[in-house]
Amino acid sequence: MDFAEFVATNHVFTTQALLEAVGGSPSVSVALSRAAKSGKVVKVRTGLYVSQSGRFQGVQADPYLIAAVFRPDAVFAYHSALVLHGLAHSVSNQVMLTTGNVSPAFFYSGLEFKSLPLRPNAQTVTLYARAYGSVTATTREQTLVDCMAKIAIAGGAEEVIRSFAGLPYADADAILLCLDQYPPSVASRIGWYLEANQERWAVPREALEAIESMIPQKASYKLDPARKRFEAYSTRWRLSLPASKETISTWMEF
Repeated sequence: MDFAEFVATNHVFTTQALLEAVGGSPSVSVALSRAAKSGKVVKVRTGLYVSQSGRFQGVQADPYLIAAVFRPDAVFAYHSALVLHGLAHSVSNQVMLTTGNVSPAFFYSGLEFKSLPLRPNAQTVTLYARAYGSVTATTREQTLVDCMAKIAIAGGAEEVIRSFAGLPYADADAILLCLDQYPPSVASRIGWYLEANQERWAVPREALEAIESMIPQKASYKLDPARKRFEAYSTRWRLSLPASKETISTWMEF
């Protein structure tokens, strides 16, 4: 395969993949430099390019394809997992991936690509789409727990609650397995949310009781720690809420 054929058939690529496919001669580096100057390829960051040649001319590369090519070991999480599962309520300007090889964030086409440490034993699933091919993301249940654990980077309480309003079913047993790796504050948020959706998701009473047992009796937690004002409180879950129960109930409507 020569250089022209490679960039005409690979929308997003690394310099390593390019050299492996066409050889490592100096002429390849020269061809890449010329293609970048002419706009036939666009540099995303060091060692990562988007092709604008052949059938890719004028075609915007999918951000999840860019991230997956950059970090093949990546597991998409938090709000990006919500997007991939078709649940996100709002558009985000961040693509969030967890990886064992965290690197500085980079920006491309108005988006921030941010990598975070990979959580051991996270529940994952492989997702497919024509735009990005095959990627790995946290499961819906793992995403719920992750978003509740770091609610600020997931878009805040309202975004998380509105997003999961579109989830028709959640596996309570899978959520319980996730909670083994999290502090009681996360159990408090998850217990409160599952109780609020107990009928819709058919959450067993035993599951709620198991989560309740994880919370110290004298504990006091916040659904959204970034908020300075709280308008309601859940006694069972020892949880301060950032809005009235009536307002939050509207966030849960799909």
